[in-house]
Amino acid sequence: MAPANWLLAQAVLEYMGPDSLAMWLIEPGWEGWSTRSGAAAVAAGLHHRPREALLADLLAWERERD
Repeated sequence: MAPANWLLAQAVLEYMGPDSLAMWLIEPGWEGWSTRSGAAAVAAGLHHRPREALLADLLAWERERD
């Protein structure tokens, strides 16, 4: 695991966009925001996609973006 100060020194940006580390936030108050359970979504009838399908679609989308 790389420390936040090292990532920032390498010009890695938070959360999204070019040169960012997806889903990484260092701003105070956002600790643990991504640790929520998906139980409510499952209870509402949503389901997880197979990881292989998710990653294949994500890669195709990234390639379309160049």
